[in-house]
Amino acid sequence: MMRHGRCDKGAGGHRVAEDPDHYWGVLLGAYMAVLNIQITRCNLPLRRGLAQLQQFFTTQGTPDPASAMHRAMVAVGDSIRAETTYIGYADCFALLDVVLLCAIVAVAMLKKGTVAAGGAH
Repeated sequence: MMRHGRCDKGAGGHRVAEDPDHYWGVLLGAYMAVLNIQITRCNLPLRRGLAQLQQFFTTQGTPDPASAMHRAMVAVGDSIRAETTYIGYADCFALLDVVLLCAIVAVAMLKKGTVAAGGAH
């Protein structure tokens, strides 16, 4: 992936080590890409929703239809961003569940040790 004309990977390895926020940006970008495949201006339900939002913003005092449509598109974009953030946040907890489950299994497989009678160590 290119950002500002340079590669996202550092010279010594993966960019996550240099910038932890990069991982979350990539994750949310991936979710947004999946959702954006379905969101096109040719999508009839989306066009109906945008028209309804445009009407809403017009009744709320937006001066012209173009500005109302812009506000409607921004509202849809904000909704997509909120949804992808929620999905990413939920996935973090799912990953945490998997890690904790692996830790529980690993602890369950440990054998009880015997205490040496002679010393403290």
